[in-house]
Amino acid sequence: PTVQGHQEYIPLVAGATLTAVDAFKENICEVAVCWDGGRHHAQKSHASGFCYVADCILAILALRRLPPSPSSGPPRRSRVMYLDLDLHFSDAVSHAFH
Repeated sequence: PTVQGHQEYIPLVAGATLTAVDAFKENICEVAVCWDGGRHHAQKSHASGFCYVADCILAILALRRLPPSPSSGPPRRSRVMYLDLDLHFSDAVSHAFH
């Protein structure tokens, strides 16, 4: 369903999530949380399950662009662990990365 003010809400949620990623990336914090984020049903081309912005996917994509931590072994790709503590399937996040 359409929610009044969604055109303002969507960039605010996406921006808050990406600000949390930036804070983590710039070593401002060890853990970053966007309390209004976690919209795990929003697809790239449409809203779903009251989720209007795919902020989880945006965060994972931004984190995957970070260089890997220095190590003594061979170079490796950065990895991101996504943990969803909701009681149902995070379909959009799963579809985006599988």
